[in-house]
Amino acid sequence: MTKNNTPYDIVIHNGTVITMNPDFDVLDKGLIGISNGVIKDVAPQKDVVSLPEAQQRIDARFINPESVLAASLLSCAEMILSGTTCLCDGYFFATRPIPVRNKH
Repeated sequence: MTKNNTPYDIVIHNGTVITMNPDFDVLDKGLIGISNGVIKDVAPQKDVVSLPEAQQRIDARFINPESVLAASLLSCAEMILSGTTCLCDGYFFATRPIPVRNKH
């Protein structure tokens, strides 16, 4: 997947990827390679023989209501600590974080 065979910091796989190309292509089972906080590669997973090397691999199949709730709790804590006063959320399982936001 990488052009220079350099390992990524993070590889996210098995997830739906909505691209930002002119056609906003949707990859049902996509793979994203991230290095130094920058998305370096996006590809359909079927085009990749094996997962590229990475310090961390994230299997996006495991995004579910419980993981969204945990991430929402963490996000609320970070926003409280940083003094955030407003938020606009768009997320998978959109109704799952509502109790967290209403509680905090």
